[in-house]
Amino acid sequence: MYEMKTKRKVGAGENV
Repeated sequence: MYEMKTKRKVGAGENV
């Protein structure tokens, strides 16, 4: 559930 909004470039930085 992190590849949804963080799939653009961050990956897992703004969700986690």
